Amino acid sequence: EQGETGLIRMCAESDDAASLFLLEAGADARAKSKTDPQAKTKTANKTPLHWASINAMPETAQRLIRSNAEINDQDSYGKTPLCIAAEHDDHVMVQLLLNSSANVELKADQGWTSLHAAASNGNVKILNSLLQAKADYTVVTADMASPLIKASVRGHATAVSALISAGADVDAKNANQHTGVPCYLFMLPRVLFYPTA
Repeated sequence: EQGETGLIRMCAESDDAASLFLLEAGADARAKSKTDPQAKTKTANKTPLHWASINAMPETAQRLIRSNAEINDQDSYGKTPLCIAAEHDDHVMVQLLLNSSANVELKADQGWTSLHAAASNGNVKILNSLLQAKADYTVVTADMASPLIKASVRGHATAVSALISAGADVDAKNANQHTGVPCYLFMLPRVLFYPTA
């Protein structure tokens, strides 16, 4: 018994047409899988909206939201559809979820947030959308890493610049007592040459 509905399966398989058909037929937009269809041994508690975020299915996502899908539902890793969309560099999905009042503050395992995901990927477009939605740039993971530190250690100069411009503390330290400052100073010529939009 995998506990997957037809709608969950179709969203997991990135089948927009079948997903939309099932929704029109009254499928439960709030259903949760008991196991992860992509990793049979792991309990994931993913909803159709999680899978729509994973598979870049904005049309299905819009229909799910209209069908009262729980936009802030967290899977067994603590990830919301917004966090997943940010991890997948999907600005269209991120904006859709933000426009539908997704909570930017919810934390996944180890304190990971959608802002950490965007910073870690260096996606300034998503980063700016999240910051405009009042995402907390001071939030830290279990190892005390802020979004600024995540962007800095990954070498994402424009993301570092965007976070500093938003007010991120360059002196904040992670569990190893590292800040984003040394990496940022190393990247400074690139930050000046490639300013944020």
